[in-house]
Amino acid sequence: MAEPFSMVSTPTPERVSVWYFSFTDETRPEGSQFLGALVAQGATMTEAYVSIGLSGLNPGGAALIVGPFEASRDWLARYSGRLLDREEAENMADPDGQ
Repeated sequence: MAEPFSMVSTPTPERVSVWYFSFTDETRPEGSQFLGALVAQGATMTEAYVSIGLSGLNPGGAALIVGPFEASRDWLARYSGRLLDREEAENMADPDGQ
């Protein structure tokens, strides 16, 4: 029997599955709706979302979620563990280093 097709590759010791979360509050005045962005590692979106909730970094609001995608451990270390502001979120380095 053939293996099922998956667009998500298996992480390696050098690369990990990562999720990007961007939080907004549409009840705030225009220009101040962006609450911050977070990057989290997780095999599933739920695992990553729970990890940011447990970290105390989730700013609330509605979340736009992108992932999973692979990134190097160095990239993850550069962006995870803190709330990113708008400028940093818009200017993040490519997770593939390109």
